[in-house]
Amino acid sequence: MQKRIRIFVGNDIASPSARGFTTRALNMAAYLGFLTLFPGYAVYHFATASGWILPVFGGLFGGASLVFSLFGLVLLSSYFHIPSRKVLSLEWMFLSLVTYLIVWTAIAGAAIGGRGYAEAAIVESLETVIIWLAVFFVGCRIDIDSKVSRLGVMISGLIIVGLLIGAIIEYQSFAGPFLVLGAAEADGVGSVSTYQGIGRSIMVIAIVAVALQDRLSRALFVLGLATVGLLFLGSRAHFFAMVILFAALIAFSSLKRGRRGAAVLFLLVLAAAAYGIKDVFMETRAAEVFDLSRSTSWQARLDAHQKAVDVVKENPFLGDFGYHHREYEGYAHSALSAWTQFGLLAFIQFVALILYALWVSAKRLLLSDQCSSLWRLAFFANFTALILAVTTETILSSVLPAFGWGLAVNAYRDEYRRREVVKKTLERVLFPGESRQLEGRV
Repeated sequence: MQKRIRIFVGNDIASPSARGFTTRALNMAAYLGFLTLFPGYAVYHFATASGWILPVFGGLFGGASLVFSLFGLVLLSSYFHIPSRKVLSLEWMFLSLVTYLIVWTAIAGAAIGGRGYAEAAIVESLETVIIWLAVFFVGCRIDIDSKVSRLGVMISGLIIVGLLIGAIIEYQSFAGPFLVLGAAEADGVGSVSTYQGIGRSIMVIAIVAVALQDRLSRALFVLGLATVGLLFLGSRAHFFAMVILFAALIAFSSLKRGRRGAAVLFLLVLAAAAYGIKDVFMETRAAEVFDLSRSTSWQARLDAHQKAVDVVKENPFLGDFGYHHREYEGYAHSALSAWTQFGLLAFIQFVALILYALWVSAKRLLLSDQCSSLWRLAFFANFTALILAVTTETILSSVLPAFGWGLAVNAYRDEYRRREVVKKTLERVLFPGESRQLEGRV
């Protein structure tokens, strides 16, 4: 009887019944959104930078985000038509923050109306909301465990690896990927082709691919490959974020029984590999970390951060909407930008969402013996979002936070569906009195 139950439950989970045309359509839209915003973005920008195609879609990300944000609006509006107990706290928190940003932009925009920087500040704020709606929808609805999704991630990764290798061969330098984009900037298309955007795409594709790996060795190999690619691309923020994620994955694995030896072994291999490529590393842009006093980029960010601190001191509750456009001194490349742009309440909401989504996903990763790929992906995305929010990424037009929140919601929903399958299966097969007793064992 127990064997029969196990087979029946396993088949139900692996091959769920049809969820209806609407559900499948939304999942497909989310998958297309993922392909467009991340691998599609990287391939498009490499192609434009290399001169293979014209930048007919502009920067691509903004236009695509506008399209998929419409799905995000439909998703958020649906929360008002279902019982409150079925809407997750994380979903209400996101809805609250998005609503707050829209209202704040309208009020603050009206307050500075007529000033030269008003339009730029308002557009920048609304772009952030649009991007969040788009990537939150993608995170909420993407089915990463399907065969189509797995195949798409694998093919996307191979294509991007091929593009990076091709650039290295073309320029006879490990910095080839960065030089491709540098040449594009010299030719006047630098505003379209950006290494930061491509670095973000590589990072997202990598963490999705890592989450799909059941074996630690494969996960670390994929993560290591992406880290090296980001090093050669020159996307320093994403490179160091991946290095920290690499270390975190080893640390988490060391807490699992049966994986401690493997984690220590991979740590030793990583140290040896890092020592072996130290000369190559010193020729990349990331080597500036050893002499930040001479890094103009770092010094500019320190100045922008100090200006943000001054804004917070002067206006601790309301911030100063669009101040960085008025004085042209740059904005804080951290979560502090939420405070200066949208006030203290937005900063609290933003940080609370990042920490809460990270906490629930980390808890699943640590306490569950068989953590789902969605929960792994939610942890990787939210952990990376926290790193970037603390160190280098502004709230304006940010991508990883809302994507990570959506993935955490997706993982919650997937977990609930799996529990319901187990519960209903037991109720059908066993006597009602026995189902509760055995449900926890399965």
